[in-house]
Amino acid sequence: MGLFENPFFRLIAPFFLSFLVYFLVLLVFDTIDQIEINFFRAELILCLIISYLVFEINRILIIILEKRSRVDESLSKRIFIQITTSTLLIIAVVSSAVAFYMINLVGFKSFNTELIAFNSLYILFVWCLHAVYFSLIYLKKVTDIQIINENNRRKTVEIKMDASLKELKPKLLNKSLETLIVLAYSDPDMADEYLGKVSDFYRGKLSRKNELVSLKEEIENAVNFVEIYKPWVNISLHSNDAFSGESSEMLIMQGTISSIAEYITETAIFLPNRQNIITLEVNNDFLVLKCEARQKLKTSESFDNELNNLFDSYWLICHKHIEMTKNGQYLAKIPLIN
Repeated sequence: MGLFENPFFRLIAPFFLSFLVYFLVLLVFDTIDQIEINFFRAELILCLIISYLVFEINRILIIILEKRSRVDESLSKRIFIQITTSTLLIIAVVSSAVAFYMINLVGFKSFNTELIAFNSLYILFVWCLHAVYFSLIYLKKVTDIQIINENNRRKTVEIKMDASLKELKPKLLNKSLETLIVLAYSDPDMADEYLGKVSDFYRGKLSRKNELVSLKEEIENAVNFVEIYKPWVNISLHSNDAFSGESSEMLIMQGTISSIAEYITETAIFLPNRQNIITLEVNNDFLVLKCEARQKLKTSESFDNELNNLFDSYWLICHKHIEMTKNGQYLAKIPLIN
């Protein structure tokens, strides 16, 4: 709409249009030799007036339809309404102006040919004007879509970079090393077993390059992750039927279960004398993760940010949302991909 609101365009364009229409009308009704003689006549003023009226009527019509149109309205419907309304208005304005000129100033009673000529030329111009207008709208929509896609790609790259930096989980690695040192002095056999679990977890993470992995692989890695946490939190992970049948081959974004399990272990209140269990079960196309534990009154903002980043990553990669509630228990519904 910016072009049609430009004062310079509104002043100059009708001026050139009036000369073009007038010249074409002369070509229709006069011979080539008569054009130079009859060029500057009262009809030129008529064309100037009609041209400015046509431009302003269409400008006002476009403004009204832009304000009244809904965001989800079909563009084809808008095109039909705008062009039809504009055509009818132009026929009414041009016919009235030509009739007034012919009857009151020239004294003609019959001027059907002139009406057809003027209306045809102005209708053709109006259609071209609206074609330019809708071309600009279409170009803007295509540009907006490209900008959104580029922003999504940029966000995906940023999330992937952030995920790659957090993939090694430096906090977990430091705590694991501290635990390993303590176990090495107190119980060497348990230290060897614990080192094997840590190695299995990080080997599983670093060896998989794909963003999507089978549910079976993801659960195996999540089990190793939970086992690493056991020296600090009395917690375990149980899966009912997630390993069985076709459900084990369904796809999930790697690191999803272990990231949610880490969030639970860091933000939940666990009783030391109670076995805390994270259960997994497949329900239709969802993996349901449950843990009977209450959330701490105050949690670290970094863990909430990491969980939100996980949800954003899952949406960008899988185009599905993870649903999670924390009212008295942790309950997460993770969409699986067939």
